[in-house]
Amino acid sequence: MKKYKDFELDYGENGDISIVDGDFRVEINPQSNEKDDKARIVIITEEKYYNEDILETYCSEQTCLIIPESVDSSGPCEDTEKISEEAILDVFGVKLHVINQGEGFSYLINMRGIEFFVASRVIEMRDISKDLESVNIAFLPFKDSDEISNIIKMAVTLKPDYFIPNIYGDDIEETDLRALTSELDQRNIPQIK
Repeated sequence: MKKYKDFELDYGENGDISIVDGDFRVEINPQSNEKDDKARIVIITEEKYYNEDILETYCSEQTCLIIPESVDSSGPCEDTEKISEEAILDVFGVKLHVINQGEGFSYLINMRGIEFFVASRVIEMRDISKDLESVNIAFLPFKDSDEISNIIKMAVTLKPDYFIPNIYGDDIEETDLRALTSELDQRNIPQIK
C-alpha cells in the first residue's frame, strides 16, 4: 500500500483501487474478494467490472454501492445508487462528481479536501472540466500501449500532485510502463510507484 498524506492507496493490475482514510474505505472496481475490511463506498465505473460475488465481500449495512444504471441487478448492498448521467453526490461526507464517459463513468472523489480523480477512459483534453483543476491524485487508465501519448496529454493537462497508472489486465509490458514513466518524468509529473 502506498501513502499520500493520511491516506493509504492500493491499486492492482485489474483496474481496482482502494482509498483508505483510517477506518473509512472507498473501493473502485474491486476485482478480488481477498480484502478483509468492509468498504463504506464501493464504486463500479463500468458494467463489465460488476461482479456480485466479489461485491458481497465488501458490503455491510453501512456500505453505499454506486453502479451504472445499465447493471441488471439491485446489487448486494442495502444502499445502492444507480448512475445514468453526470451528477454530484454526497455519500457519508465524501463528495463524488460523476463524469459520464459514454460506456462508463469517471469520478472526482473529494475526501477531507483531497481530490482523487479516477478515469475509466482516457478522455479528450477538450472534455476536461474546470472541476478537475485541483486534482491531488490522478488514477489514469493504462489499458494499451497505444494510449501512452493520450495519457501523457491528460496528465499534463490535469497537473496532479501525483499520477498513478491504473493498469488493466496483463497486456501492459514492463517496457510500456517504463516508457510511460520516462515520459512523465521528462514533464515533471510526480508519480507514486
